[in-house]
Amino acid sequence: MLNAATSFHAHELDFRPFRPGDEQAILALFQAAFGKPMSKEYWNWRYRDNPIDAPMIELAWDGDTLAAHYAVSPMPLMIGRDTGKAALSMTTMTHPDYQGMGLFPQLAERLYDRLSKQGYRMVFGFPNSNSHRGFVQNLGWQDMAPVPLMTASIADMAFPDTPGRSFAQVDRFSDWLPSIAPSPAKISLGREIDYYNWRMLEDPENNYRIGVAGGEGGLGLAVFKRHQDAVDIVELAATPETVGALVGSVAAIAREDGATRLNMWLPVFDPMFPAIEKVGFRPGGPVTYMGGRVFGSGGDLMDSRSWSVRMVMSDVF
Repeated sequence: MLNAATSFHAHELDFRPFRPGDEQAILALFQAAFGKPMSKEYWNWRYRDNPIDAPMIELAWDGDTLAAHYAVSPMPLMIGRDTGKAALSMTTMTHPDYQGMGLFPQLAERLYDRLSKQGYRMVFGFPNSNSHRGFVQNLGWQDMAPVPLMTASIADMAFPDTPGRSFAQVDRFSDWLPSIAPSPAKISLGREIDYYNWRMLEDPENNYRIGVAGGEGGLGLAVFKRHQDAVDIVELAATPETVGALVGSVAAIAREDGATRLNMWLPVFDPMFPAIEKVGFRPGGPVTYMGGRVFGSGGDLMDSRSWSVRMVMSDVF
């Protein structure tokens, strides 16, 4: 442990990837860094049980003391007709006694090198206003786009009448998932059944509901959860012609549950944007930064207009 009389340098720390058994030290560091606990159940789900890959975590140790930590979350990414792996940048934390030593950039470069060698296409994420500058200046990230929160008052929304459309809630994702209306964007979350079930149904702290709409125009999907007085639509897939009716079904459920607003992420260049504007959604706050870093070639991955961006792609919602 450091003290005022200790002269210490970052190169004297032991940098290495996560090993099974490091969990308790990671949870203790979370408490020290953020002043609140993370449950072992949540850690197991978020970091250990991801079906895409093993934990992608880099650690800095001072003897038995965990000084710093950086983790990303593996994610399937649909790029054109191919599915690749991407990494969602997540938990950065440094013990209060080791701050100011530049540990985070060292951890990040080690982890990014490992990701690149294992075939990951990129790392991306949604840094907050406190960390945004550091990602861009120190880690070679590029800004992609601000992502506004689209929000609507349920009482003021107007929905189209779409005869012949049905809507049902289901318990799990299964073989029907690839039949959902494909994203018109070049880059979107890969529709892998195991990943969808893990991400949205095994989360120990949130209760997600799955709504599927069918009829002329194909299948549509809305995944949503309650948050305070609002319902967040974290995943949305439909055609511009059918999305209004799909969102209307979610709004009816939200109204019955006593919610007053619907929220979602939907960039202005998304083909469904005019339709959700028509039913009453407007940009609101907060605005979220989106950025990333590509490993190797693939500059088109940094073109925000190529992306279908949804709340489910973040670790916040």
